[in-house]
Amino acid sequence: MKKKSISCVTLLFVWLGVIQCHAQNEFVSGYVVTPKGDTLSGFISDKIFKKRVETVLFKKHTTDRTPVAYQATDLTSVYVAVTKEYFYGTRVDVDKKTDDVTKLETTPQPRYMKETVFLKALVRGRANLYYYLDENGKNHYFFQKEGGEIAELELVTYAINSVDFRVQEIYKQQLTDAFADCPKLNFRNLRFVEVALKDAVQQYNFCTTQQTGYVQKDTELKVVFGLNVGVASMMGQLSGVEIGGLSNPVESLDFTTSTNPSFGVSAQL
Repeated sequence: MKKKSISCVTLLFVWLGVIQCHAQNEFVSGYVVTPKGDTLSGFISDKIFKKRVETVLFKKHTTDRTPVAYQATDLTSVYVAVTKEYFYGTRVDVDKKTDDVTKLETTPQPRYMKETVFLKALVRGRANLYYYLDENGKNHYFFQKEGGEIAELELVTYAINSVDFRVQEIYKQQLTDAFADCPKLNFRNLRFVEVALKDAVQQYNFCTTQQTGYVQKDTELKVVFGLNVGVASMMGQLSGVEIGGLSNPVESLDFTTSTNPSFGVSAQL
């Protein structure tokens, strides 16, 4: 019994030691690429796994005392080996219009501002999908086709009066136009959420190349509770399966819609 107790205590201390070492290991292997095309292999701070990436901390060796802080203007790309994730420092037009229903603007057009930011690659292939979280907590999704211009997918919410607001789902037409060479895809029911947008771009890549390409995997599990204020669409006479979630596209959808404000509590994973 005494030997068994000692063994359990020893295992406990070893387990705690492993946890402590893991907590202190803030840098993971990867590389960065400079605007001159130089590739620097080394170690990248695990802070890059946060949703909003403003600065990349880099060490050539794990023993380096002070890391180098790179801004988006300093790098063209970042690769994290442990999660196989890509980030790109690029200058893009970012829609600064708020999606906070308590602070909505009254104009229906996007309000673009040119910024150099780190975009996280969600899908890479013939078409690419990127993600960016701005300083106000707004989610931005960008797409690119065959190495062309990177453009933001637009979902514009604006106020009609002091009570009512309207949502313009511009992103559906953007993808319809950009992916016209795969006419069987239909984006009329595509939701503006990450899993649906990733699914849509993967479907296009497979349609045109028979390959889905790179798809980013979630690196952590978070549960965020909040209050949803948005728009609910009621659909009827839906024939087939819509593209936009964990589903397959169809060529035609027969449906009618009505839009109303919605309220609820959400749990984001």
